[in-house]
Amino acid sequence: MESEQSVSAKIAQYKELGDKNKNINVAALMINALEQSRREEIAQKKRSRAYIVSVTLPPLGLFFAAWYWFSGREEGRRVAKICLILTAISGALAWGLTALISSSMTADQTAQLQTFRPEDVTSLFK
Repeated sequence: MESEQSVSAKIAQYKELGDKNKNINVAALMINALEQSRREEIAQKKRSRAYIVSVTLPPLGLFFAAWYWFSGREEGRRVAKICLILTAISGALAWGLTALISSSMTADQTAQLQTFRPEDVTSLFK
């Protein structure tokens, strides 16, 4: 969303224009400035979706971070930073959990996993 300062500056500019020229519809310009700032907001649903994807599927979180970073919106950069942080945390946790599980396995368990065949699983469900 456009910052309050920039909207306030536009409104002040419109007031000056209205004082100089009485034919200018200052109220319409102010309403347009407020609507434009509202259009530039990123919907809560879209932000939530980006955050959830960043946590659950870390590589895809980088896509959302890049998308919002280059969107040109002021709020987009903030959303991109949050997506990047969530992606990094989630990726580090996934990597750490994988390393912990693989290091705790014995040689016998590792050998059993290497002989795993998908047909064995499908035969269990038949």
